[in-house]
This record gives sequence, C-alpha cells and structure tokens, in this order.
Amino acid sequence: MGTMITPLYLNNFRTSLEEKVLNNCVHLRYIDDKFMVWVYGLLAYDMLVMKPNNFCPFIFTFEKSNSMISFFETFASVDWGRTLTSLYDHHTDNHTYLYCKNHHSHHIKESIVCSRCLRHMIICLFAICFLKQSLTLRVHSLNCGYHPNKFIPCKILANFLKIQRDRNLQYTSKPGSHHIPLALTHIGQMDPSLTSVKEASRLPRLDENVRGVFMHPPVTFRTKPITLRDRLVKRRLSSHVTTSGNIKCGKTRCKTCKHMVTDQTITLSPSGHCLRPGPYNCDSSHVVYVLMCSLCPNIQYVGQTSKPFRERFNKHKSHIRLNKTGIPVVEHFNLSNHNLDCLRFVIIKGNLHDHYRRVLLETELIVRIRSHVYGLNA
Repeated sequence: MGTMITPLYLNNFRTSLEEKVLNNCVHLRYIDDKFMVWVYGLLAYDMLVMKPNNFCPFIFTFEKSNSMISFFETFASVDWGRTLTSLYDHHTDNHTYLYCKNHHSHHIKESIVCSRCLRHMIICLFAICFLKQSLTLRVHSLNCGYHPNKFIPCKILANFLKIQRDRNLQYTSKPGSHHIPLALTHIGQMDPSLTSVKEASRLPRLDENVRGVFMHPPVTFRTKPITLRDRLVKRRLSSHVTTSGNIKCGKTRCKTCKHMVTDQTITLSPSGHCLRPGPYNCDSSHVVYVLMCSLCPNIQYVGQTSKPFRERFNKHKSHIRLNKTGIPVVEHFNLSNHNLDCLRFVIIKGNLHDHYRRVLLETELIVRIRSHVYGLNA
C-alpha cells in the first residue's frame, strides 16, 4: 500500500474496521501499522485476521507472538500477565543524527540529545534499561562529533531519572504566552545578536509611556533562510492544468471566434494527420494556424503571424471580400456556393516569438498535411 493515496484510503477503511471489529480490545495505530493486545484466544484471532482480508485478499499482513513482539522502536514482551516495554534496536539502524559541525543553532543540537533521552525514558519501563540505552545514545552522539561535556552532560541523565515515567505519558497543555514574537533570519551563528535583543528589550520598559505595551521581553526565534534547494526545486506543484483545444475570447462584439474550431483533436484530410491545438484564442500572437473550409474537408491553408491572430484573420477576410487575384485562399472562398461563412480556423501553436521557429513549424505542417499539393499553400 505504498501509494500517494494510502493515508486517505487507509483512514477511511481502518476507521470502519476499528468501529466494527476492534472496539473491545487495546489497539494503537500509526498510519498503516497497528499494535494490538488480543486476549480472546487464538481461534478468535484467526477469525479476526480473516474478516478484514475478505474485503480485499491479502490487504493486511499479520505478525503475532505469545511472548514478545516489536513495533517500530518499541519492544513489547509479556511476563506473568504484565506487559513490559523496552527500546527495540533494529540491525539496520545506523543512528545518523545531526552532525555537531553543522551550522545549526546550539539549542537545536542540544535538543536532539534531550529529546532522544526523553523518548527512551517513555519507552523503557525500567530505569536500568533506560540507563543502558542512554549510554548507547552517548556513544552514537560522540560518533557524530558531539562534545561529551557540552552536549551530553551527566546532569541530563540525572534530571530525567528524577522525573516520573507516568508523568511523561500524560498530556500536558502549555499556558498562554504574552510575549511578543520577534523573528530573525538565521545567518550562521547569531548568538551576539540575541544578546543585544535581550538588552534592547529592557529599554522600552524603562519608559512609562510604553511600559504597558512591552510588559514582557520579546520571544526571539530564527527563521529558515532561503537555501539553494529552495531556489532550484519548487515546493508546490503547478496548479496550471494544460488543456487542448482553442478557447473563444467571450467578447460580445467579437466576429472572429464564430469561425473558430474548438475541438480538442482535429484530423486533417486527406493525409489523416491528427493535431491537438493548444488553449489559444483570437488575441494570441506569434502563432501558427490552419484555415479550413466547412464544405471541402480536403482543403487547408497553413500560415503564421507575429501579430494578434484577429488582425491576421481580418486581413484574410478583407482579401476575400475584395476578391484579390493570385491568392489561393481568395480564389477558393469566392467559388460558387462558397462565402465567408464557410471559413474556419484553428490555432495550432502560440507564443513562438522566434520567427525561425514559426516558419519551421509552418513548413513542417505543410509537408505533413500535404497542403502544398491538395490544399491552398501552392
């Protein structure tokens, strides 16, 4: 189930499954993994496995044990009816934490060690197991370049041992803060600037007029600067959806769009060449277009222009009205049973500001649809 819609599909499916099947047992879920304590016997468990897999064969894989099992970083075991937990160290874990020589703030590096110690304390049930895992964490931190006295002091372990484990498992709500946030751009090491900000925050409180505004010193934090990755890689996907087929401009007085062909795909006879026009309208410029006749499906004319297509199309209509000689388009639409109402057009490609590219595409279309033989590009 490693697709992009896995979390969405899984949440809907597992919510229904938990309400119907797992409402009477202890179960924990993290995205598409679930840990469950089953106390209703082996036969009932086999029926439980069979029930969700009836929706779709082998949609879930199960791992069961009567004594011990691992779930992410937690290793759970049963001893005399009591569930014991400890840290599970997988053989593929390489323990690559943030290197100390990295240009991050000191509090970020120190918080990595503290957060890992807190996580070990929450998982490990016994203090002796917590001390063992903390010593292992110390070795991995030293391998990443952390100083043993500055980032891994013994006071951290001593403070964690004083905290009760049950207290850490409870949800704690943070009280509201009245401090004004002050954002600073992170540029290398900025400890001196933070010191100057704290000193400057004391000055407004000395003035009685602004003491009511700055009752507390501001909370300073650093924003992430623009990196090379931000400049090269876009964080968001493009919301522009490319469509095919010409689009009418929608103007009430426009006399050009009534001749437009808005089909998404156009097959030109007699060559049978299929084209997918872009989303252009009569205001588009630097375009390559095709003129067609509604009465003669084998007749086409390929042209290009750098001006807005409306101006070029009005010039074609003017030549047809004036019946200028020597122009194949004019001669065809002045035949019997032909008029301007038979004239149709489609814009194949636009935004071709290079004159050489427009002429090259025009020549390519003329050869492909053979309009120089059967059409009006003679």
